[in-house]
Amino acid sequence: MSANNKVVKHYNSVASKQHWDLVYEYLNGDYLLGNATKYIFRFGKKGTEKDHIEDLKKAIHYLEKKIEILQNQEDDGSEPTGYYVRQD
Repeated sequence: MSANNKVVKHYNSVASKQHWDLVYEYLNGDYLLGNATKYIFRFGKKGTEKDHIEDLKKAIHYLEKKIEILQNQEDDGSEPTGYYVRQD
């Protein structure tokens, strides 16, 4: 049985695709971008206005880390780190 069949309903994504499938397909499985979009996708679906704001702050936090890594790579000319999971 696929893990997609065991997902909690409020994490269902666009067009009945799971968020993790979208991250793998469109973001090359990137952990930081995946987590940022996870919080954006679930924005407003549960909790209070305060919770919604916290979800956006979490998304921003992951994006800030992604920017930090990219800037460091640009500065030192290094190759992408392990944050790029998919190699196909």
